[in-house]
Amino acid sequence: MLVYEKNWRGESASVGQSVFPGRPVAKIPNLSKMQAKLFVLEKEAIGLAKDQKVSLTLDAYPDKTFKGTVVEVAGFARTIQRGNPVKFFEVTVGIDQAGNDTFRPGRKLSATIHVEEFSQKLLAPIQAIHNEDGGNFVYLKQGGEFKRQPISTGAKNLFLVEVMSGLKEGDQIALSTPGENKHG
Repeated sequence: MLVYEKNWRGESASVGQSVFPGRPVAKIPNLSKMQAKLFVLEKEAIGLAKDQKVSLTLDAYPDKTFKGTVVEVAGFARTIQRGNPVKFFEVTVGIDQAGNDTFRPGRKLSATIHVEEFSQKLLAPIQAIHNEDGGNFVYLKQGGEFKRQPISTGAKNLFLVEVMSGLKEGDQIALSTPGENKHG
């Protein structure tokens, strides 16, 4: 198998095109050590680190899930498309089952990086957590109205926060400050 390299414009070398000395035009991949290159939005890259576990699904095999590990996270975010200011962190993932014929260079995939493993079972939506003077709190429903309830938190991701103390299972909390969303 031969994979053609691309130039800075994303184009492969073609017949009759000048090739500069030292510029590779193709490479032979080692299929037993495949890696996936992921691009994670800058605002979603909270907590990315080497050695985190990754679940991968190839577009060609949507019913199969493969495992991998983060090998490298770029030191800075960059744009990946000319004229588009959105920045991404490049993440390289080593694929555990790369030796089989399923993985081929250039195949598209979806990936989930397991940034945080929650040790507690009690999780709250991140938008329900408020912070004031360095302390976290939620608005807890008590007797038909919402009252401020201090909590301590643990791990978090983009959507959920681990609640270590201050709430119990079954408690109802407000997703925003009570009274702010009244219409009319």
